Amino acid sequence: MNLKEIVKTVEQTQTFKDFKRQFPKAYLVHIFSMTKQPLQLGYYDEDSELITTFDVSNGVQKEQSAPFREPDKKAIKALEITQVSFALEEAEEIASNIQKEKYPKEMIRETIIILQHLDVAQIFNVTFITHSFKTLNIKLDANTKQVLSHDLTNLIGF
Repeated sequence: MNLKEIVKTVEQTQTFKDFKRQFPKAYLVHIFSMTKQPLQLGYYDEDSELITTFDVSNGVQKEQSAPFREPDKKAIKALEITQVSFALEEAEEIASNIQKEKYPKEMIRETIIILQHLDVAQIFNVTFITHSFKTLNIKLDANTKQVLSHDLTNLIGF
């Protein structure tokens, strides 16, 4: 899945152009993927503090805007799609290989992938939800493919 082409396709639609007329300063902040769900692109407007998502399934649909404010009042960093060197599928494959190597007993139920720009870098933030109610989170640098971190935590505490 070519993310640059998907962004370009979304941004060329009349739906997106209408949105940009209303929120001219809005910028891309994330691409979200979840098992059996349509891909979503999120755009943030600092003035209104709203994130608006565009669902990419059968065409492009604009979802309801939702309020979002960083707790420390920092601006949300723009996602620079030109600096992303590989696709969601490859990020999932790399993360899956880490899971098989480091956490082989954990069986994956759901997969969530968010491409976002954090302080450290632009990352693929891959989260596997396991059958044993744990989350395995793996962060990959979206340019170099370097594994920045991986950790397994319980979803339910007893």
